[in-house]
Amino acid sequence: MVDAAAPAPRSGDHDALSATDLHERLRSGDDEAWRIILTRYRRVVLAVARQHRLGPDDTADVLQATWLQLVRCVGDIRDPACLPGWVRTTAARECLAVLRRQRREAPAPEVGELAVSVPDDVDERLDAERWHGALQCALATLPQRQRALIDALFGWQELSYAQLSARLSMPVGSIGPIRARALRHLRVVLRDEVGVPA
Repeated sequence: MVDAAAPAPRSGDHDALSATDLHERLRSGDDEAWRIILTRYRRVVLAVARQHRLGPDDTADVLQATWLQLVRCVGDIRDPACLPGWVRTTAARECLAVLRRQRREAPAPEVGELAVSVPDDVDERLDAERWHGALQCALATLPQRQRALIDALFGWQELSYAQLSARLSMPVGSIGPIRARALRHLRVVLRDEVGVPA
C-alpha cells in the first residue's frame, strides 16, 4: 500500500488511464496505480471530511482508513464506474466513526461543548452509511448483466418485465432467474459484511 503522503504522479500519467485500466492495475497490486488512485480521489475524501467538520488529524485518519478499506475491497469491486461512489461512501462512513469515537472519548467537562458539534443521530447515521457502503460494495461485485437488472429494477422509474426486457435486451423469461441469482449473491455478501441474515 502506498503512503497517502507519497508524491503525486505526473498529470498525464493518471489522466490517460481509463477507470477500467486503473482498476485492473489496482487488482494486480500495481504500486503506480495506487499512487494514481490516491491522487485522483484524495480530494473526494477531503471534501467528505470537510462536510463532517473534521480537523486535520482526524482527516488524515479518514484518508488512511479509506485507503485501507479500498485495499481490502478492491478485489470485490467488479464495476470500475462504482469506484468514486465507493470511495465517497467509505470516507463518509469513516468520518462518522471518528465522530462517534470522539463522542465516546470526550472528557466530562467538554461533553456539553461536544454535543453541539456532534449530531445526536450520529450512531443512526453511521449505521445507515455502513449499510449504504456495504450495499454499494456488494453491488459492485455483481456481474454486469445482474448489476444492470438490479439497477433497473430498483431505479427511480418502475418498469414492467416487458419494459425491462426491451431496455436490457434480456428475454422476459430470464429476468426472474437473473434477479434471484443477483439477490442471493447480495444476501451472501451483505451477510459477510454487515451481518444480514441469509
